[in-house]
Amino acid sequence: MEEHRNFVERLVQKGGPDENDYSDFDTWLARLHPLASDGTVSPPELTAIRSMFGAALSPATMQGFALAKPHGYAGDYEVIDRIYQQYISPDPHLANWDRYYHHQAAPQAVRNRKHYFHKLLDHHASRQPLRVLNIASGPGRCMFEWLSGIKRSGSLG
Repeated sequence: MEEHRNFVERLVQKGGPDENDYSDFDTWLARLHPLASDGTVSPPELTAIRSMFGAALSPATMQGFALAKPHGYAGDYEVIDRIYQQYISPDPHLANWDRYYHHQAAPQAVRNRKHYFHKLLDHHASRQPLRVLNIASGPGRCMFEWLSGIKRSGSLG
């Protein structure tokens, strides 16, 4: 347990992982998960480790906001919108936590989904009227940004 505490304390004291820490933090998380799953790290120990993160797991950060699930689930429209906008906490002591969050594969995939949607619309934009139904797209930012960036006459349908 001491090794885990020391690692977390070091990251928290420096204001979160910088790019040089990403690999070590990924490795630490990958090692901790099975230990927590099989009970080697007990629930109270896991709670103690989580509490060491302090504000880094508060709604002021991306991961803390997703953990808090203020709208009922971690992938809600506001989390997706923050991912699209690559939200970084204005608190300099928390900003690296958000940079790390956005560096992960899942947020990158969410942003790539928006880019793919824009390319698809661009490809079909010459068709008039263009009719699009975008269901369950989170905040609707992908549609809003595309429509805001298109300057042409005529109806979009």
